[in-house]
Amino acid sequence: MRHPLALSLTLAALLGSCSSDASGPLIQTSSSLTITIEKASYTWDEVHVGSGPGVRGTITNVSDRTFTARLGDGFAGEEQDLLYVANGSDGALERAEGSAWIAVSGAQLIEGVRQVTLRPGRTYGFIAQPSGEKRTGTYRIVVTFRDGEEHRVISQTFEVR
Repeated sequence: MRHPLALSLTLAALLGSCSSDASGPLIQTSSSLTITIEKASYTWDEVHVGSGPGVRGTITNVSDRTFTARLGDGFAGEEQDLLYVANGSDGALERAEGSAWIAVSGAQLIEGVRQVTLRPGRTYGFIAQPSGEKRTGTYRIVVTFRDGEEHRVISQTFEVR
């Protein structure tokens, strides 16, 4: 059984790691990576793979460790400044459905995805775009990354209307 103080401190740390400002970007921080979503709300036409620029944001390695993740363009090198939350990558676009999160089909990179290096102190842009039929609602970005161990960071939620 866990100690109530330990649970309270864990909850406080988790809540303290999230921030949002109605006029600014939405930020979610793990102890290693930060995901920032540019906007709190998008239209379907803005994000859909066939019609808009997609959900944009940044992933920042706030640690002193180097990580890897399958978020790169398959034709580019190991070092890339723009990353892709796409089918087959270590990034996922998810939509809330009741109390569950459902993975949403995204862009399919013709050249596939590749593993890239996420260096300490560096910030990388990313693009996420849903495909398929129109689904409005609450969304989030989930990124899996590695340094010998597997880690995950989950973004703040945002709306697609």
